[in-house]
Amino acid sequence: MAVKTSGKLPDEVIGSISTEIEKVDEKKEVLEEISTESEEISTESEEISTESEEISTESEEISTESEEISTESEEISTEPKEISTEPEKISTFEEQLKFFLETLFKEEAKLKPQDFVALTSADHAYFDWNKASKKFKRLKPKIKELKEKHLKLVQKLAKRRIRIEGQIRNELLSHLFQQAKKTGFQAKKLSDRPLTILFGELILTINFVTAKVTYSFGKEKIMDLLIDAKNIVEKYHEILREIKRELLDEKTFFSVLERAYRIVLIEENLSFGERVDLVDLAVPIAMIKVSKELRRKKNTKALMPFPHFLFAYQFWLLRKKALLEQNGLRINLGSATGGSTKVKHNVLYLPNTPSTGQYYLSIQFIPVTASKK
Repeated sequence: MAVKTSGKLPDEVIGSISTEIEKVDEKKEVLEEISTESEEISTESEEISTESEEISTESEEISTESEEISTESEEISTEPKEISTEPEKISTFEEQLKFFLETLFKEEAKLKPQDFVALTSADHAYFDWNKASKKFKRLKPKIKELKEKHLKLVQKLAKRRIRIEGQIRNELLSHLFQQAKKTGFQAKKLSDRPLTILFGELILTINFVTAKVTYSFGKEKIMDLLIDAKNIVEKYHEILREIKRELLDEKTFFSVLERAYRIVLIEENLSFGERVDLVDLAVPIAMIKVSKELRRKKNTKALMPFPHFLFAYQFWLLRKKALLEQNGLRINLGSATGGSTKVKHNVLYLPNTPSTGQYYLSIQFIPVTASKK
């Protein structure tokens, strides 16, 4: 027989369900608390992370500052192992200045007048002094008081350099002039900056920064050598011997010039009497100077360079002996003006005297009768 039940749940069941709901609510509260704690932990973690980043940033900034200080210390310090390098402390910087100047004075004390006639070595006391003074000049203190003190000392060093270079100049010039007098040729100072000397028939330009001397004829360079008064005199005689060995007599040179001129005219499809670039005659001259037999035997290997200084020397002799007009022809030269003198290998400096002259660009041969009309 079926049992009839009403739609109402028994009180025991309702009570049981209510208990379960309360348990669920308790669990929910626990979960919410856990969630809240988790969020707090997460927040704290983010704060810790942020603090970590800030610490990292500060660490990088400190590292950067440390590197800058290290760099400044290296620039300022002359003897890192012996001197404290704290560029922001005036007293420390003053110690460094004192040490630096003492070092310079020690180097200066090594400079002996008798040594100034031969600056042949990079380890010469003068170069040690000059190097140290340049290093001192490059220091860059950041504090105003230090800047002013550093500037004053740099100015003092500049005066000392002028005095030392003056000693070197005087000793070197005295020695050179004595040697020139013994040998029997003229020596005369032409200018101070750069120091330029007429030495016999050649020009000497002396550079004390590089310790080099340049020999030239007029302004056409011959060679460089180290400052050494004895070597300078020996090289002078050697250079003149080489020049005179290569020289053509004036009549032969005039003829060679004309033939070289005609070769350039043919190469450029020009008529006799037109102007050509003077320097373009150098290669044909070198070819003409070699005998036919030697050209056939050695081909182009037989050619010897005809340098600008030799070209200029030959012209100087031609003018000196008033032989620019021969065999019914006269040489006319075109002066180089303005921008044409900027590229020196395109022009030739021809002296009027060993110490004066001008640059020339072009040359032409014209019949004497035509030139007199």
